[in-house]
Amino acid sequence: MQHNARGVALVNEGRYVQAISEFNQAIELDPDYADAYQNRGEVYLFDKKDYGAAIADFSNVIELVPDYFAAYFNRGLAYAGGGDYDRAIADFSEVAELKPEYARAYHNRGKAYFSKGDYDQAIADYTEAIGLGLNYAFAFDHRGKAYDAEGEYNQAIADFSKAIELDSDRAIAYYNRALTYTVLGKKTEAIADLEKFIELAEEPSLIAAARQKLRELRN
Repeated sequence: MQHNARGVALVNEGRYVQAISEFNQAIELDPDYADAYQNRGEVYLFDKKDYGAAIADFSNVIELVPDYFAAYFNRGLAYAGGGDYDRAIADFSEVAELKPEYARAYHNRGKAYFSKGDYDQAIADYTEAIGLGLNYAFAFDHRGKAYDAEGEYNQAIADFSKAIELDSDRAIAYYNRALTYTVLGKKTEAIADLEKFIELAEEPSLIAAARQKLRELRN
């Protein structure tokens, strides 16, 4: 347990290579130490973006502790990160079975459905997550994108507006709302949102796209 504890302390210090070494030693001493696999998997997932290694570690946790819901959740994130949305959906569904009140399971399953182009199911999952208390800007922003993809533009505008109400510095919500306003022919509103997005944004490619869209709307 000392190696695992040292690994956790090293993660908190941002020393990820050394943390993995400590978790490795913990596992060598006790190959059935589920928490060491879980902690190492989280380093691979969140810090190294090594989705394959993360999936292997979380799978070991699940083999050792079949109802370890955090292992299913993190493995779902790893599958999604690697583009395997079907397996991600299966894991998030398992989390929803094990812990039905865990809003982020529905939200992340909604993101996976969205990535697959299943916008109705994405909307259903985002709505479930919001109903369970995930009352954050990103949840409404994501649902707004799904509504927009379904052609339900008024609902999309409402969700983007709610996202902005909850976090007025969420640049991408202005950009998304501007695109929907453009579809609706509301040029004045779209221009205002694009200008606000450019003021707040940090992503150069999206800023360039927003400036191009502004030029098109002003001509």
